[in-house]
Amino acid sequence: MRPSPHHRLAELAVEFSEHIGDRTLLLERIAQGISSMQQGAGVLICLTRGEGFVHVEAAHHPDPEALALVRDTLAAQPIRVGEGISGGVVASGKPLLMARVDPEQIVRRTGDAHRDLARRLGPRSLAVVPVRAGGVNLGAIIAWHSDPAHAFDEEVLSDLMVLGRCSGLALRNADLLASFEQALRDRDEADARRRELEARVQHAQKLESLGVLAGGIAHDLNNLLVGILGNISLAQLQLPASSLALDSLRRAETTAIGARS
Repeated sequence: MRPSPHHRLAELAVEFSEHIGDRTLLLERIAQGISSMQQGAGVLICLTRGEGFVHVEAAHHPDPEALALVRDTLAAQPIRVGEGISGGVVASGKPLLMARVDPEQIVRRTGDAHRDLARRLGPRSLAVVPVRAGGVNLGAIIAWHSDPAHAFDEEVLSDLMVLGRCSGLALRNADLLASFEQALRDRDEADARRRELEARVQHAQKLESLGVLAGGIAHDLNNLLVGILGNISLAQLQLPASSLALDSLRRAETTAIGARS
């Protein structure tokens, strides 16, 4: 038995939560779910990026050629906010339903850059709803049928409005999750840098301590050598010039002087 639209809505809501960590997969699953729920309708999910245009973030259509045409055209010429049907919905936040229309009616209301695309798709039923979260319009869900046997109605529009709100919340949550994960990565990197800096400081302190110790040892050794050289000098003065010990004392003196330097 075919699942009811409301059952499919519940399934999509579950999928939103399952794919919240992957924004791209989340949007693709929304587009696929809406298309499946609406008898193979073409579906676009377009989002703003803060520069006055809406860009296709996900798309689904049963005809691969039509899907490629839509993606390529809108990638080259994004929809301007406030322009045409879809851009107007993004700007106003108000849904639009054109249940059964002549495709030329839609073509006439489409922006100049996209009229050829609209004419080639030949939509005979169109529904556009805003994607919203926190009172902010994030973009739009665009659904269309080119087959006159299928048409959207007010109930479908209501379902799409629910999906638009759910999509907006899911996207906002996905962004919050991404920000939280980035904050955790930044914290971990900061901790790693702090530990590295502490290790370097400790190493420098050890080297400094070794330097102080070496300086103290050198000072003590120098004091000992001064005493040794003094005694060698005294011994040399006290021995007769013919003493065999003088040669040993001179070698000892030379060695001590070398140690001092």
